[in-house]
Amino acid sequence: MPINQKLLEQQLQHHCEDNEKQFVKIESSIRYVKDVVNNMRDNHLAHLDQKLSKVETDVSWLKKFFWIVASSSIGGLLAGLINLIK
Repeated sequence: MPINQKLLEQQLQHHCEDNEKQFVKIESSIRYVKDVVNNMRDNHLAHLDQKLSKVETDVSWLKKFFWIVASSSIGGLLAGLINLIK
């Protein structure tokens, strides 16, 4: 019976060591994930917040559209005046 008890104690000790190794791996993984999340929050979210808080409007297309409409309107007006004069 003492041999079985000693064997059981060794198995229990080995099992506990395996569990401790797994816990260490899990803790290191959690620490890594926390570091990555903190790095993202500190470095990238601030840039995104700045970009989202600033309203950027690109109105260059509107200016081009205005000039096209204005020039065609003036061209049409001139063409109409020339036709009236003839």
